[in-house]
Amino acid sequence: MTENFTDLKSLSTEAGEFLDESLEKLGISRTGQLSETVVDKLYKRDLAPIAHWALFYLGEYIAMTTDIDGVSSNMKSEMIALQKSVNKLQAELLTYKDNEVKELKSVVKSTVESSVKSEFQSYSSVLQKSLESSDSSINKEELKKVVQNVVQEEDRSRNLMIFGLPEENSEDLNATVSNIFTEIGERPRIDACRLGKKMPANSARPVKVTARSSTVVAQILSKAKQLKNVEAYRKVFLSPDRSSEQRLKQKQLVIELKRLSVEKPGQKHFISGGRINSVDKT
Repeated sequence: MTENFTDLKSLSTEAGEFLDESLEKLGISRTGQLSETVVDKLYKRDLAPIAHWALFYLGEYIAMTTDIDGVSSNMKSEMIALQKSVNKLQAELLTYKDNEVKELKSVVKSTVESSVKSEFQSYSSVLQKSLESSDSSINKEELKKVVQNVVQEEDRSRNLMIFGLPEENSEDLNATVSNIFTEIGERPRIDACRLGKKMPANSARPVKVTARSSTVVAQILSKAKQLKNVEAYRKVFLSPDRSSEQRLKQKQLVIELKRLSVEKPGQKHFISGGRINSVDKT
């Protein structure tokens, strides 16, 4: 018989076989027929091994069940600790979601208020022009154009453009752009794509990046100059997503800026607020 057991199942199997053999020696078929009279029929030499192995199997069973109780207790403690961790994570997640919702509500409110204000100003301008003209009737097409411009402007406010970013055949653009923003301390959720047809070798198409809100875009653009201090991105340039009219105006401003830099080198010239500003160099 085995004297070392690795699991309760093997102990139970061998103990069962031993029990069947012992009952057969006693001339009975089940434990319910056991009695002192039945046991007295056996000689001492036959009873001794039965008693020995019966006590052995009982001891093994008690040892194993004690170990199982210990393991069960440890598992219970681990489960309690795990449940506490899960509860803590759930609480943190709920807090995070609540903050995200609050931030989103704030952004939406600010955006809506800004759009409504801009739209009313545009309506007011159109109405004023219509009233001052010889034909006082309001041009519906002009009003429609104003509304479309307001909507498009709001859409563009969530975008920014990246120029000078090298283009590769197989690139993870979102990851690359995220690395750029990380260099200036920003980690927004973004969606990036190249614009236009693929350019010849050594040329790179501009990248349009869409963020969650105009506030996020403004925050990134406010730090854009910091890229000049990052060797890998010194030639990368960030700018707002401008309309065709805005791009034309910006181009004219840049031309004028270059002219002033040549004609008035004693001053520092820069573009701000849609116009050129000049200050004396110190």
